[in-house]
Amino acid sequence: MNEIAAATQAPPKFLAKILQSFAKAGIVRSFRGAGGGFILGRPAAQITLRDVVEAIEGPIVPNRCLIRDGACDRDGYCQVHQVWHRVQKSILDILESVTIEGLAKNG
Repeated sequence: MNEIAAATQAPPKFLAKILQSFAKAGIVRSFRGAGGGFILGRPAAQITLRDVVEAIEGPIVPNRCLIRDGACDRDGYCQVHQVWHRVQKSILDILESVTIEGLAKNG
């Protein structure tokens, strides 16, 4: 973890929390001990930027009316509700189109 912290210039405690979230989401696997560390939990081509963001932030919801079905009592007639759905879909589509493999190749 110290190598990752140095490479990313992230404080070790902050990085530990992030890596715990990634492990819980299956993005990485951790190994303890002298030869321990972290490896990807699945191939880089199968890890999307959406996976990464949601592992840290939770579900991507651009407006509170989209938290869950029925969360907004105006969704049946509010014209903006459908706009928020399109915004959410666009964000998710973009984040799902970017993989860790793609970022590594372009970086």
